[in-house]
Amino acid sequence: MMNRLIFAAAFTGLLFVSACQADEESELHFEDSELEQAVADALDTDLPIDSELAGDVTELETDLQINSLEGIAQLHALDELHIDSSQIDSYEPLLSLDNLQVVSLGDLYFTDDTERNEETERVLEVLEDREVELDFRTRLSISDRDGDSKGLFYEVTHNEQQVYLFGSIHVGDDHLYPIREEVMDAFYNADSLSVELDINQIDEMALSQQMMNTGMLSEDETLSDFITDDMIEDVTQYLSQLMIPEPMITQFEPWFLTMLLNDYAQMQSDYTSEGGIDQYFINLAESDDLPIMELESAEDQISAIAGAPMDEQIDGLQGALDTMDIYEEELTQMMNLWRSGNREIFEQLRAYDSEYGSQMMNERDQQMTEVIESYLNSDSGDHYFVVVGALHLAGENSIPYLLEDKGYDVELIE
Repeated sequence: MMNRLIFAAAFTGLLFVSACQADEESELHFEDSELEQAVADALDTDLPIDSELAGDVTELETDLQINSLEGIAQLHALDELHIDSSQIDSYEPLLSLDNLQVVSLGDLYFTDDTERNEETERVLEVLEDREVELDFRTRLSISDRDGDSKGLFYEVTHNEQQVYLFGSIHVGDDHLYPIREEVMDAFYNADSLSVELDINQIDEMALSQQMMNTGMLSEDETLSDFITDDMIEDVTQYLSQLMIPEPMITQFEPWFLTMLLNDYAQMQSDYTSEGGIDQYFINLAESDDLPIMELESAEDQISAIAGAPMDEQIDGLQGALDTMDIYEEELTQMMNLWRSGNREIFEQLRAYDSEYGSQMMNERDQQMTEVIESYLNSDSGDHYFVVVGALHLAGENSIPYLLEDKGYDVELIE
């Protein structure tokens, strides 16, 4: 009798477990309760969600703060996803959605976690290859560094010649200083300073006029030929603070308006070009009577920026408008990144540039590398200290990459 009871209990238990499993399999399950609630809201149903309803979800839009997308593969018919208020741990689950056509992600962060950054870039590239329409705003979230600023710093040698390369950030404040001892020792032992441009020697009025002339649309064109009235209204809202009237604004190309917007945003922040690394070393060189040489000309830089295709100019202008409200915070994060000297993140940011942005950066780096080569191939025995924007010193086709490829000894000084 006991055995029968045991067997009965065993089989009854198994049947009970099986029944529970069947019930669970008929429900949709998500790792993130906010995602589960968003799906329930989209279906206008209560939790738990019947799995038979999964195919009814073709569009999901929510203001809930979702952290995990695990389980979203169950929504096999989903073609639009709008999660602008979310901070997602991993975007990998999006690749399981074969019908996805539109994705809006809100703010997408590059962080200290370089592996996560690489995964995010890979997912976005796959979605772009699938021709998914993507909408997001790239941001930085970088931990501040304790102690002196590190920066990106290289030593390049050839025979008796020595060149030090130090990456700069062009605006800043006192938080950038002091700079680590290895960098400062190299500077004080150098025989000259080379910079992209000697900003102390620039005629600002003449340069502004030159940029304005270059940035004018042709007489038979107006800004409304290229961008929407809403964009023009947004641009005018900011630039009117600089006493630039709308009739004048509509005569300029988008790239020039982007520069004006950046100038306005910087003026509203606590950061200045006077606080930047370029200005710092130029001032030190002048006080020590150290020769200052230029790697580029103002004309070179203007030509590079103005040469962008119209579609990239428009994207750049929209990007500037989209980030006006976070400009100062992004500069703070850029300074944190610069202070960290994390080459991997700089490499990831460089690789993330637009097609024309990458082309322009590569061409400028090629030109500056040729100048630096002339230092290395001279027989003066001089030590050269070179300051260029930090992105010029990270990634494929950067200055250190090109020099090493040409056979020079290049060492990253950690």
